[in-house]
Amino acid sequence: MKPATTTCCVSAALLLAAAHNPTTLAFSPSSHVHPPSVALRSQQTRRTSLSLSAAAIATPSNDDSSSTTTTLTKQQKRIQQIRKEGGIFAFNTKFGALNPYAIYYGLVSIALGLVWFVALTFSQLFYKLTGGKLDKRRRLPVFFSHVWGTLLMLFTGCFPKVENWDAIKDFHKR
Repeated sequence: MKPATTTCCVSAALLLAAAHNPTTLAFSPSSHVHPPSVALRSQQTRRTSLSLSAAAIATPSNDDSSSTTTTLTKQQKRIQQIRKEGGIFAFNTKFGALNPYAIYYGLVSIALGLVWFVALTFSQLFYKLTGGKLDKRRRLPVFFSHVWGTLLMLFTGCFPKVENWDAIKDFHKR
């Protein structure tokens, strides 16, 4: 069951509650055994918002394990993985995780894609005007596609770095 998060404060409070009280049913795996009083409190925290989340934090832990170990929910593990792989500015969306570089890459590819679309449209117009007599192999769309890909790699810093370039040159000389 996913907790409903309406604001940053609510989601932060839920994360704090899960980090400080591993026995609360609302934030721990369902396979964990809970005393009836804790289960009752956790059902109430599902129905209400932030006010009972504070009560769940204050509930003493009846778990025999060390108080320093905490059980993370699937959502908390996902958030930690996103921050680890995407940096401190990474965030989760319903479509997947994003960071500022992903947004930049997407915007650049869309902007260049619009230019690419216009170039392909003009090439179609060119083919209709000439009746297909010029550029019989239809190399213009391939050229425009290569330019789009090359510019995208150049503007986003994704151009591959070739190692052992001398070995490649020697191979082609033979």
